[in-house]
Amino acid sequence: MNYTVDYLRKWHSSIRSKNPSFSLRAFANKLGVSIGRLSEYFSGSRQITAAAIEQIIENINDNTIAAELRECVAKDIKARNGELFRENILADSTFEQIKNWHNFSILALIGTDDFRPDPQWIAHRLHLDISIVHDSLQNLKKLGIISDDQGTYKISSDCLVAATTTPSLSMREHHRQMFMQVAERIGNLPKGMSDVNSITLSVRPDKIPKAKEKIQAFLIEMGELLDIAPRTEVYGLCIGLVPLSRIDECNDTLKKSHSIKDTVRS
Repeated sequence: MNYTVDYLRKWHSSIRSKNPSFSLRAFANKLGVSIGRLSEYFSGSRQITAAAIEQIIENINDNTIAAELRECVAKDIKARNGELFRENILADSTFEQIKNWHNFSILALIGTDDFRPDPQWIAHRLHLDISIVHDSLQNLKKLGIISDDQGTYKISSDCLVAATTTPSLSMREHHRQMFMQVAERIGNLPKGMSDVNSITLSVRPDKIPKAKEKIQAFLIEMGELLDIAPRTEVYGLCIGLVPLSRIDECNDTLKKSHSIKDTVRS
């Protein structure tokens, strides 16, 4: 039994009991997922992830349903792994202390299957000075994000998420650093093991919110595709949809739709 899918089925049935014309496609639109993806969840051909549920929660904006869905996710993960699902949404003050790119890269490296709890090895794998690694590990432990566990490090959450609805300075700085990593490495990327693309468009501004929804869905899909065992490398996936022309001060469409979100999966 999948508690999360069962909950979604019952929710859809409840809406249909009051509105028989409310189709599965309409329900998918309400959740912010494609009809194809929802059908895969219902048929069992695709597993619904915690990250996907968080995106649904963001779309529905209902605290009661959000709490019930998260409880279902916890039950599903407990049933699969025999462990409770642990989620940590970082407070802005915590994110400010770990905003630098290397902190999240170290967390991702801890999540690889061949990880070694050796600062020298970590520094070599991530092209970092060993003093940065020592400081980062100490800070992550002080904040309770990682802990010592039988000679290695353990991340305190199954899902570590930093999210904000407003573009904070620390979040902007984190994204700037991530794009700088791409810029600095673009000339030395391993052939066949990386991909860098860009496109310049003339756009209709009122389509930006929908474009952002699709970008978020794509990031979740890439996480589902890539974040599976055996995990041996740390990658950065950066997507930027930004205006290159001067935005008219009277144009509120882009300003109201602006938000930044970053997710770290472990």
